[in-house]
Amino acid sequence: MNLKMTRIERNKIVLYVLILILVPLVFNKLGYQFSWNTLEIWSTKFLLLWTIVSIYLFASLFMISVVRNIFAKYLDNPSSNWSGLIGKVSYYISSIVPALFILLVFTAAWIWHRDDFWNMLLLFSIWKASLIGIVLGCVAYLVERNRRWSLFYLKKDVVEVVKEVFIEKVIEVPVQTHDASGLPKKIALNEMYTYLLHISGVGPLFLDMCMIRFFDLVAIKTKSKVYHVIFSDGTMVRCDHIMNMLATLDLKHWMVKISDSYMINMLLVDFPYYKFGRSLILHKESIEGLGRKMALADITLMLTMGAGITDRYIKEFWNRRNSLTHVGWDTWVPIRK
Repeated sequence: MNLKMTRIERNKIVLYVLILILVPLVFNKLGYQFSWNTLEIWSTKFLLLWTIVSIYLFASLFMISVVRNIFAKYLDNPSSNWSGLIGKVSYYISSIVPALFILLVFTAAWIWHRDDFWNMLLLFSIWKASLIGIVLGCVAYLVERNRRWSLFYLKKDVVEVVKEVFIEKVIEVPVQTHDASGLPKKIALNEMYTYLLHISGVGPLFLDMCMIRFFDLVAIKTKSKVYHVIFSDGTMVRCDHIMNMLATLDLKHWMVKISDSYMINMLLVDFPYYKFGRSLILHKESIEGLGRKMALADITLMLTMGAGITDRYIKEFWNRRNSLTHVGWDTWVPIRK
C-alpha cells in the first residue's frame, strides 16, 4: 500500500482545510448592511454559526466532486461535444446553483419574520451569498481543470477484456520486418501517423497470436512490476518483458510515461495538438479502434496525465522530432515468451 502523498494531495488538504475554517469565519463576521457584526468570535452563538456554515460548505464541496465525477466522461473527452461551452456551463450550473439556492432558502426562512425582509435578503445576496458563490466557483474551476482536486474522484482501472492465451510455442529470436512500402525516408512527426495509417491501417495485426505490430501497440499499463500491453482494438494482455523487448528492438524511445500507471506510444499521438487540458490526444482512428473493446471512461483514464506529472517529457520528445524516423513502425514485437 502506497502511503506517500502526491503534491496535489497535500495541497488539496491545505486548500480545503483553509476554506472550511476561514470562509465560515469571514461569512459570519459580515453583517447585512455592508459592515461587520459585533459577535465575538469565541462566543457560543458565533461558534454555532461557524459550525453550521462549515458543514454547509463541506456538503457543497462534496456536491461539486459528485457533479465533476458525473460530468467526467464529457469534460475529459476531447472528442465529445459536451467538452465545449454547453457542457462546461451545465457543469458549473449543476455544481454551484443548487448550493446557493439552498443557502438563500435557509436564510429567507431565518429572517422571514422581519419587516425589512426583502431588503435584508437582497443585501445578503449581494454581500454574503456572493462570497460563497465566488469560493464555490473557484473550487469548481480548479476541479474542472484537474479532477484530482476534488474531495474524491472515481478512479477506474482498465478492465482486461480478454483472457490470456497460453501458447507453448517459444519465440527465441525476435522477428522484425522492414519498411519496404515505398515510404519517404523522412516524414515529419506530425504527418507520420497519416502516412502509416493509409498504408497499413489500424489493426491490431497479430503473428500467430504471439507477436503484435508496433504500430498497434497503443499503451503499456504498469502496476507493481506487472506490465500489460494495450492493443489498437482495446485488447489488453499481460507482457512483463515488454520494456526489455522494446529496448532490444530500439523502439523504447517511442513510449513516454504520462502517469504512474500508463506509458503511451507517441507514434499514435496527434502532434502538435497533443493535449486537451490534462488529457493526451490520440488520432481519431486510434480512439475509435480502442472503443471496440474499451469503455470511453477507461480510454480517458489511460490518456489522463498523472498527478504531479507535467508534459515536460512529451515536450522533450517533440523537440527530438527531427531525429525521429518511421523505421520500426511495422516491427513485430513478441508478447509471449
